[in-house]
Amino acid sequence: MEELSHKLFGDTVPSVSSMGKAQSIENLYGLARPNVVTVHPPNVVSTKGSGSTSGKRIQSSLEKAIILQNKPKRRCAKCREMGHHDARNYGREKGKSNM
Repeated sequence: MEELSHKLFGDTVPSVSSMGKAQSIENLYGLARPNVVTVHPPNVVSTKGSGSTSGKRIQSSLEKAIILQNKPKRRCAKCREMGHHDARNYGREKGKSNM
């Protein structure tokens, strides 16, 4: 670190107040700041939407109910009830319907 300091500033280290911020950064990197900016922001930016290209849309609760109604029902081994749950997710489905 000391070698880098001696290489950049020599034997005397200038104070921060005597040197401007831009000038100190130029000295640190060893490059001068360009007068012309060559990097520009993009011309067109799409900010609306989720950004996914899957094309899926959010289903309404009515559409979800219709899809669930068309699914085949199973007999639960714990409660012996025909429904859209089985012994593996028995408590989870019962908890949802009671809320």
